[in-house]
Amino acid sequence: REGLSELEAMDRAAWHYTERETERKYSTEDFQHFGPTTRSLITQLNAAPFLAFLEKLTGIAGLIADPHLRGGGLHEIRRGGALGVHADFNFYKRLNLYRRLNLLVYLNENWSEEWGGDLELWDRTGKRCVQKIAPIFNRAVIFDTSNFSYHGHPRPLQCPEDRARKSLALYYYTVEAPAEDDRTPHSTVFIQTEGVENSESV
Repeated sequence: REGLSELEAMDRAAWHYTERETERKYSTEDFQHFGPTTRSLITQLNAAPFLAFLEKLTGIAGLIADPHLRGGGLHEIRRGGALGVHADFNFYKRLNLYRRLNLLVYLNENWSEEWGGDLELWDRTGKRCVQKIAPIFNRAVIFDTSNFSYHGHPRPLQCPEDRARKSLALYYYTVEAPAEDDRTPHSTVFIQTEGVENSESV
């Protein structure tokens, strides 16, 4: 909860705001802009013991943390904001590495189901939502990234004006590509999901 206090006190003027049809959110990956608790948490989640835990959990050897937090860091989505269902960029040119895992930690105390904001995981065809995960406080979600690991929360948030959907995002990489057909570098790929039925939340 110290981290929550830091997050509330942060100057949003230094954050980046993205506004387009598929994405409406605030974010910052500037490590120096974070408070001491947030910096400490990120350091621990990018350190060798946690990487070893992730390797054991997932069976993916040789995981490498991103010291630059490209696309990661703190994310905040306010009322009316959304993130379309997408597959993430698969290659990090700066480090010459392939993206393999996402770690999301949600920072939303007393989150109401009626506000929406569930993380939706879609099947590999991009035709059906197979799992919805509520963004409740202290919940962590770990999933692999590939050409077909579609996810997002496409429905605009219905939270009060004074609330927002907050999360910490960290990404992990390897030297090797996850599969032969996932070697060609690509940026984030959004898909059309309107009119598709969804599964129940957990």
